Amino acid sequence: MEHSPQARSEALYRASHRVFILGLALKAINAVFELIIGGLLLVVPLETIRALTQSVVDWARSFLHESWDVHLAKVLDSVTLETVIFVAWYFVSHGVLKAFVIACLVARKLWAYPLGIVVFVGFGIYQTWEYFHGGAVFYLILDVLDAALIALTVMEWKHALRMNPPAVDTPSH
Repeated sequence: MEHSPQARSEALYRASHRVFILGLALKAINAVFELIIGGLLLVVPLETIRALTQSVVDWARSFLHESWDVHLAKVLDSVTLETVIFVAWYFVSHGVLKAFVIACLVARKLWAYPLGIVVFVGFGIYQTWEYFHGGAVFYLILDVLDAALIALTVMEWKHALRMNPPAVDTPSH
């Protein structure tokens, strides 16, 4: 049984679409967590956040080498009202932006594809900056996942344009 190039192309699109939807679902879960964490940071009293941070640092000290004490002390010193407000704003704004972009991509709004690409590239630039300033490999992993999602978004956008070509205005005489 021979498959036509069109059938192979359609099969490839269906597979990439499933991966695209999975990527969006993972981003949506991340957005929900960001909204929850940001919201909690806005309503939980600063002293409670400090006490929780102290508990986590004490727990970490129980199994980390003494050389980590300086770093853990910096963590405790960084829990200020300004830091908590910044982190809360960061999480809420990222969560809202991701949720908006994802909802529009799921709804297949044509304008959402370039918006999604720009937003995901922006997140990637920020994550790369964080990696080079903090060294956390986690940011590089996020970059790879975002790069894959950007490529899938481009493929989805091209498919959406083929299925719904934009109307071309022609001058009437």
